[in-house]
Amino acid sequence: MHDNGSSTTRLDLHIIVSGDDALATTIVAELNRSGATIVKLGDAAELADAGIAHATAVVCAGDDDAANLEIALLARRANPSVRVVARLANDVLRTAMTADNGPGAILDVAELAAPSVVEACLAHTVHSFEAAGLNFAIWGTEAPRDGTLRQIYGDLAPVAVIHGEKS
Repeated sequence: MHDNGSSTTRLDLHIIVSGDDALATTIVAELNRSGATIVKLGDAAELADAGIAHATAVVCAGDDDAANLEIALLARRANPSVRVVARLANDVLRTAMTADNGPGAILDVAELAAPSVVEACLAHTVHSFEAAGLNFAIWGTEAPRDGTLRQIYGDLAPVAVIHGEKS
């Protein structure tokens, strides 16, 4: 049994996934690798049979906004505490769902994927994010010369330094 640091183990995770395109297939494969129990959903009418009452999460990953929206709303009504992750390409629908969605996320896959595609095309490995009002940048590099971190990188403050071959 795998422990993820909470009272729920990965093997206890019951996740319902809808969609049959490449994205949904990839999500199912990754969740299976993590040890979760996956139930594939054909349409919203199958939610009860899929175990929505005790599901940990519902992933609406199909390429049809209307179907994803219907499943997300019905899942939330059937189990208000279930995490709902829905793929919605339509800006208006996504904004409306995000307003009071409860646990989970409403995602625009193209918006999420675009930066990764650009990074891959440009071989760009710097990842920026903001936390507590501070801007951070993450990247991996080898020290270009001998010296202290302050001598080499100036005012940049490293968060982690990993030593060793293949690190």
